[in-house]
Amino acid sequence: MTAQQLFDLTVGLMGITPANATSYADVIIPQMNTILTETFNLENTYRQANDIAVLTVIPTVTALTDVLTYQDSVLRNAVCYGIAQLLSVSDGEFAMANFFSDKYESGKRLAKRIVQTEIKDYYSGEE
Repeated sequence: MTAQQLFDLTVGLMGITPANATSYADVIIPQMNTILTETFNLENTYRQANDIAVLTVIPTVTALTDVLTYQDSVLRNAVCYGIAQLLSVSDGEFAMANFFSDKYESGKRLAKRIVQTEIKDYYSGEE
């Protein structure tokens, strides 16, 4: 998914067409980078649970043409709602911001997976 596709998805959730979202041009990339940073550990947890190589560096968007390295599940279930929350706050739409905040937190829980690791039993006496 490109940053532009994520932006279009996000403003669509807000009930805005991309053509009418030009007022966000100056803030979308910094806000996108903020949410990508917040969800970096979530992305890597999802990757570990699905046997996908983890990211070693938090991706930074520099243009809307950039291809995002996050998994679509994380982008669609969490990241888009986090961005919508920030955009709603910048618009002074606090009721919408609260709605998107709830969806963001819910999406992070949905995208999160348990990573299984082997546990060594030091107390059983067996070597």
